[in-house]
Amino acid sequence: MSAPAAARKGFYRQEVTKTAWEVRVVYQDLQPVGSGAYGAVCSAVDTRTGAKVAIKKLYRPFQSELFAKRAYRELRLLKHMRHDNVIGLLDVFTPDETLDDFTDFYLVMPFMGTDLGKLMKHEKLSDDRIQFLVYQMLKGLKYIHAAGVIHRDLKPGNLVVNEDCELKILDFGLARQADSEMTGYVVTRWYRAPEVILNWMRYTQTVDIWSVGCIMAEMITGKTLFRGSDRILHLEPGGAPLLLGGRGAGPPPPRGGGGPAPRPPRRRGVPAPAPPGGGGPPPPPPRGGAPPRRGGRGPGLPSSWGGGGRDSPPPGGAGGGAPLLRGGRGAGLPSSWGGGGRDSPPPGGAGAGAPLHQLRTLVPRCAPDLSRDLDQLKEIMKVTGTPPEEFVQRLQSADAKNYMKGLPELEKKDFASVLTNASPLAVNLLEKMLVLDAERRVTAAEALTHPYFESLQDTEDEPKAQKYDESFDDVDRTLDEWKRVTYKEVLSFKPPQQLGTKVSKETAL
Repeated sequence: MSAPAAARKGFYRQEVTKTAWEVRVVYQDLQPVGSGAYGAVCSAVDTRTGAKVAIKKLYRPFQSELFAKRAYRELRLLKHMRHDNVIGLLDVFTPDETLDDFTDFYLVMPFMGTDLGKLMKHEKLSDDRIQFLVYQMLKGLKYIHAAGVIHRDLKPGNLVVNEDCELKILDFGLARQADSEMTGYVVTRWYRAPEVILNWMRYTQTVDIWSVGCIMAEMITGKTLFRGSDRILHLEPGGAPLLLGGRGAGPPPPRGGGGPAPRPPRRRGVPAPAPPGGGGPPPPPPRGGAPPRRGGRGPGLPSSWGGGGRDSPPPGGAGGGAPLLRGGRGAGLPSSWGGGGRDSPPPGGAGAGAPLHQLRTLVPRCAPDLSRDLDQLKEIMKVTGTPPEEFVQRLQSADAKNYMKGLPELEKKDFASVLTNASPLAVNLLEKMLVLDAERRVTAAEALTHPYFESLQDTEDEPKAQKYDESFDDVDRTLDEWKRVTYKEVLSFKPPQQLGTKVSKETAL
């Protein structure tokens, strides 16, 4: 057996979790961080600066045209974004010396200690911290939206935070292609706008504002605002659907009997068919309540480390050696790095009640996914109330219109009663974010001018975004053509001027 070829000059090889890595010699002390469906991540130290960085190796980026297109889009998006609150590239390289040999490339980004999901599990955030974190989310979104990109899947695991409470957004724009590959992890639905969940109309950049509102509410209360269940929709032979596992809902009755059916709730517009069936310790307080310091270009975390951002924060919290946030307890590695599991919400949730007939073609999903989506929508409307007729008539899907007309009348709740301990300004901002009608939802630019952020507002601290040209991503290419354009993007990369100017720090346990 012949010996493996020597590493390219300026590179070295190392096996990490049974995978061969070949990286530039300037990146030392490779340590595995996590892995997912699309790639694996290691931390390393940039010996030129002493900064801790994250290096992502994509799994077989050119095994198919779909994978190649996704890898190309991720690379171009990361190269395009240059904002303190949006993840960007420090370096990109390939150990392959020619296009003919080109099979792998590596993405280098600043390393970050934790994500917001894990931080919330370990700290009760003060209003000052919430204010500062949400302000950074909105600044990052304003920049992304100005570039013509929509995130589509914003959640706590896609927001990474360093020890100075500086925040960056991950996975922007990748969900456009990842949607067809989603397998229905319920945690993603908890932060998704209703128009994305049921695809009832063409959605705009304000889908991300809904997600920020959900995240902000969770930061205030310590609980997921719209926690849909993971119940499964069972279709009877006649086509009548049955939701199982809700609060107060018993198991399905045996075929041919099972007691009287419950009285259907009052409906709007159409009569409802009778259903076929019957029936931890608190986190420690933060150390100090002063707002975190501002300024400085903080480190970040690479995009889409896991499987397109599908995983949720783990229930266990920080592992051994996990980095900490200054002034708080250990929060562990970001879930997007593979440090978290895919835990689903606990069983339970609202019982059946919404008419599900005629909904099987509402979205191109299997019955279990549709069931979870409808349950998520119902959880939302328990707070927002059912929409007015004028809104229903604007829905582009006839099935969605029929479904909405069949819902029980629900009044909008007083947000102050839902968001206990929230300041009046925070409640007012959330009422502008969590609007069912996307056309009336506040934009990122508008939200940044809200009085809630008066102490932080700095219009000079908001760089202008260049439009991202998606036309290159949507061209039909052969696999060899995708390799060629990706190779060109790798070779043309120019590192940012502030590469490595700030060293990533970690607080010991």
